[in-house]
Amino acid sequence: LFMLPTHLIPDSIARYNYLESTGRGLTTYSGGLLSRALETKHRLNVGGGNVTRETDNLTREWLPDDSYITTPQNAKNSPFFGGTIKRNADDEYDGLHSDQYTAPDVVYQTAKESKNGSIGLNISWSVPVEKNIDHFLRLHFCDNINPQGLLTTFILNIYDQLVITNVNNDADLSTPYYYDFVVRSDGSGLLKVSVIPNTTAAKPNAFLNGLELMKVIESSGLIPLDDPDSSSKKISIPVVVGSVVGGNKSLLRIPIGCQFELPQEGVLTAD
Repeated sequence: LFMLPTHLIPDSIARYNYLESTGRGLTTYSGGLLSRALETKHRLNVGGGNVTRETDNLTREWLPDDSYITTPQNAKNSPFFGGTIKRNADDEYDGLHSDQYTAPDVVYQTAKESKNGSIGLNISWSVPVEKNIDHFLRLHFCDNINPQGLLTTFILNIYDQLVITNVNNDADLSTPYYYDFVVRSDGSGLLKVSVIPNTTAAKPNAFLNGLELMKVIESSGLIPLDDPDSSSKKISIPVVVGSVVGGNKSLLRIPIGCQFELPQEGVLTAD
């Protein structure tokens, strides 16, 4: 167990649940992730190699995505970016830009992108999940591909349904950002994510740098909010448990409903 930044995991988040009538089911997740435990299922360094725990400042391991991409004919690995990743967010930032803890630089220095964006073919990944339950999905992006900003915007789909129409609309190059969702898995046992080039963009392309997926454990207990009679802080935090390494799930058992005394604001995780 160790402390994580306060805003690493959001409490309020968009929820995707496929609606047969409209095909688009974005709502607000009302469960509150800070009152849930999260079990790590997948953490992928898209377009790159294995990222060891020693490389990640939160000791997370990231695996290559090649086993999960379903349209390899439409994609290529982007050249490794050797420049500076410009992090415009500090540790207290609560927004879409990545701070030093969101993911290591190497995740943003590699990507998969469209092999021929002008055709508009999708790049898709499918990762194994438990059926019909909520998962926390985080997708990482960083435009190190274009010579200037706003040349490339693209579409994000979940389960082949439109979620975001204008990904990569930030003028700052080499600035990492991410999108978070709670996604209700369907009955297939797979969760599918796709990026699709916008063929009307100045430079049609689509890319993805990283993917994280965690199971939302609904039976998690709470760690109480600040106690005014205590000099230390007791806060509601999500507990991250387990990981998938080389296809084998390693689960660290943590008592749920325990009370932790924290000397400062933070989030606890076990991975």
